[in-house]
Amino acid sequence: MTTVMTADGVALHAEIEGRSEQPALLLIHALGADHTMWNPQVEALNARFRIIRYDMRGHGRSTVQPGETTVATLGADALAVLDAAEASVAYLCGASLGGGVGLWLAANAPTRFRAMVLASSLDRFGTPVLWDERIATARSAGMDALAETTVARWFTAPFRELEPETVERIRRVIAATPVEGYAACCAALRSFDMTGLPSVALPLLFLPGESDAGVPAERVAELAARLGAELQPMPGAHLHNLESPDVFNAVLVEFLRRHGGDD
Repeated sequence: MTTVMTADGVALHAEIEGRSEQPALLLIHALGADHTMWNPQVEALNARFRIIRYDMRGHGRSTVQPGETTVATLGADALAVLDAAEASVAYLCGASLGGGVGLWLAANAPTRFRAMVLASSLDRFGTPVLWDERIATARSAGMDALAETTVARWFTAPFRELEPETVERIRRVIAATPVEGYAACCAALRSFDMTGLPSVALPLLFLPGESDAGVPAERVAELAARLGAELQPMPGAHLHNLESPDVFNAVLVEFLRRHGGDD
């Protein structure tokens, strides 16, 4: 376990596993989740990569900074984690908001990364009204109310029936997220808009969930085509890294291998 202090005084909880000579892989979680959403990937990849995970500000065991935040600030946090891990260059895999952070980093800090995989991610998420409603619900009804509706969106009905323990674990993580930490990152998504980004300088792979209503696969396909990125639809809904971990891990490893990840 490592604590990373940001420039504005936030303590980020980070987990760094693997040997220093292994290629670094930075994993960035979704809104309302924490670093543990990547457990199936760590188990599959830790023999090959030095895996760096952390809890976003206001999530998990990281501290809450009062007020709103931005994806640019979250991107700076990711770079601070890499610096603390002494990783001058890394691979990146982000999901949902974590993928949005990855896209910002691809545009603003491309020299720090070798390739990126962005799961269930877009260049703009929803509308400002949507995020205002989520903030209002969190503050008025609490995170328990949001946790129930979130897991219903994040996983398909068959998976919820077959793997209730996994779904319940994620529900508890969401419910335990501090309201103001969640609200701050909702504000980051409300202002996030990279629809004008014409291209990226890095190898990029988008992984949309075939059953993800919130991040439709057809919209992700349009974005990938515009950016000249690769695209691979995945079985499952929003958190398909948990719903279809074997497929997800195989696709991730193959992409990273093609871009030097077997060094």
